[in-house]
Amino acid sequence: MAKKKRSPLSKLFVSLLLILGVGGVGILEIGEKYADFIPFYQQGRAWFYFTKDRLLKTPDRPILITSYADAENSPYDNLKLGVPAMADVVIDRHGYALGYSERYEQPLWVTYRITAEEVRNKSEKRTDDFRVDPYISTGSAQQEDYRKSGFDRGHLAPAADLAWSPRSMSESFYFSNMSPQTPDFNRGIWRELESKVRDWALAKGELQVVTGPIFVGTPQFIGQNRVAVPQAYYKVLYAPKTKEPAMIGFILPNRDAGDRDLSSFAVSVNRISAATGLYFFSVMDQNLRLKLVNKLNLSEWK
Repeated sequence: MAKKKRSPLSKLFVSLLLILGVGGVGILEIGEKYADFIPFYQQGRAWFYFTKDRLLKTPDRPILITSYADAENSPYDNLKLGVPAMADVVIDRHGYALGYSERYEQPLWVTYRITAEEVRNKSEKRTDDFRVDPYISTGSAQQEDYRKSGFDRGHLAPAADLAWSPRSMSESFYFSNMSPQTPDFNRGIWRELESKVRDWALAKGELQVVTGPIFVGTPQFIGQNRVAVPQAYYKVLYAPKTKEPAMIGFILPNRDAGDRDLSSFAVSVNRISAATGLYFFSVMDQNLRLKLVNKLNLSEWK
């Protein structure tokens, strides 16, 4: 079924509705249910939230990235090593940054910096407050898309990596950070890799992580919003503070990995660039980058 196009309405009208809804919550729930029939609802909602946060000078508010210069000037450190690619909506927020694709109804990439201190200072419990991302002007996926689909709401930036602050933990449950994963994959090899990332952050002091889906041909879709099911996922890791800076990539099929060892999914970062069309870590010494993206040395990631 083709995705319904959202027809136009005034941003002011949507903003007034949100304001009248006691912080926007009640009206937002109604709006999400009938979003396809309220013209300009998604754009107006995103405009309202960005404007409200700016006017109220909300601490740690999300930053809308519309150019590479915006990324350089962002107060957060998620994009300091570069934007993998521009997308329909690019947002830099407290815990992670993302490039959202309306075509696939999920991010093409999510990136964040994780430090040993953040792993050690894990203070927030998992909130499980899965919800629509009000800052996605094209409209994010929602709970109904995943219900009875047979797929898990798979985190791209894991909640456990963002447990160092209440805001970052809560924002990890936006549907803009989710992708449909088979249960065996999400609860198996993907979870194992996420745990290893935290181990490596402790061992290496700091990691820059970039992760996202890989699509080949025409994917399966779930839900009314037609959320695409990736055939595979990638994860790119860069350790800039070790004695010898190190980089590694992983490509994992979206299915049960069986008895395969995690190391068997390791690849060079250049191979992930070829599979996704993304350009990783553009803001670093290019001679060092060229050396690292073509290299795969598993001994550096024991």
